[in-house]
Amino acid sequence: MCSGCGKKEAVVYPEFVKGEIAPATNDHPLQKAGQQALNDVGDLRTRSNFTPTLRSRFISRLTPSLNSLISNAGDGIPYTPRDLYEETEWLEGLSIISRAAAMKIEDSINEGSWDTANRLVIGVTQAGYSLMEADTLYAATGIEMIETVRAAYAPHLSKAPAGILSQLATSLTNLERERPQMELPIRNEAQNFDFAVQYIQDQMIAGKLENLESTFFKGSRPAIDYLKNLPEEERPSYFDRFRSEGDDWIKHYSDAVVLPRSQRTEFEFDRRADRPWKRFAFQVYSVVETYVAMNDRHNARQRLFILTAYSYAQSKAKGEAPLDFNSLPEAIRMDPYSGQEFPYRRAGKDFQIYSVGEDLRDDGGESNQSGLEPDLMLEGASF
Repeated sequence: MCSGCGKKEAVVYPEFVKGEIAPATNDHPLQKAGQQALNDVGDLRTRSNFTPTLRSRFISRLTPSLNSLISNAGDGIPYTPRDLYEETEWLEGLSIISRAAAMKIEDSINEGSWDTANRLVIGVTQAGYSLMEADTLYAATGIEMIETVRAAYAPHLSKAPAGILSQLATSLTNLERERPQMELPIRNEAQNFDFAVQYIQDQMIAGKLENLESTFFKGSRPAIDYLKNLPEEERPSYFDRFRSEGDDWIKHYSDAVVLPRSQRTEFEFDRRADRPWKRFAFQVYSVVETYVAMNDRHNARQRLFILTAYSYAQSKAKGEAPLDFNSLPEAIRMDPYSGQEFPYRRAGKDFQIYSVGEDLRDDGGESNQSGLEPDLMLEGASF
């Protein structure tokens, strides 16, 4: 018998997800509120323009789920790993609830019911932050919810009574202190990355690489073709290195998100390494980069919202805008882009405050119609 003629050893693949995947239960109160909203909204689910009658009907249908959300706003959703196919439709329900809340805020303000407007914006903001205990998908929905109610209230700040403004600024400041750590959704993506890489590996082992194109779309075709031609003995190393890069993304962006934009470095790949998985990586791992940019904008506008409410309260109560914001927490005063205090000017009762925005340059409060560039403004601010 010749040596070396024995049976070829089976290739051993890395195991990224161990054991059975527990099915999603969706029994958290906020998940139930989101699902209730989807059940109740009916044919108005995707409508963007409303007649007065349809607007009233939309609010009426969503009021039960909105009340449920407000009642459970502080009940954070604990993180559980998600596979690629977990049902998260209820998140759309939460976004729909925030739209109804925004309409009710506008109606309450027009009716002079400022206490109701405050309760709604504070409650939805708290619920939005509760989603940030999970991963970046949940956190992004939370940010969207907060943006929706803030955009409804912010243009009316100058009309609100001083006491209402003080209450709003104080409550929102407290929520900022209590919100989950900004890096938490990024760190929680690690197990989601495990699921994604395991899924790609499982499809390859099963000989079903064609399924990946429907999951990751046509842009992934070069990566799929590479796997088809990759010798079997090289495949375990491929997946180990692919998943290891995910940890680099998490490390970089979890460190970056807590720093001002001006102090961050760009994420650099290992230039020595061939990255044949880069098409997959972009779709799986770039969610953390997207979240950081979204969180920057949220932090800037939410802090501007608080500072503007505080400034109007002082202006109305004392006859002039505040000299500075030294009585407020340092984190509220800081522009998340520059790492310095927001540019602020005052003249009697009047004042101007804004963020330098992504280009890190102070353009004197000049901005475009969206209020996002070159300087970033609070929604509804004049520029």
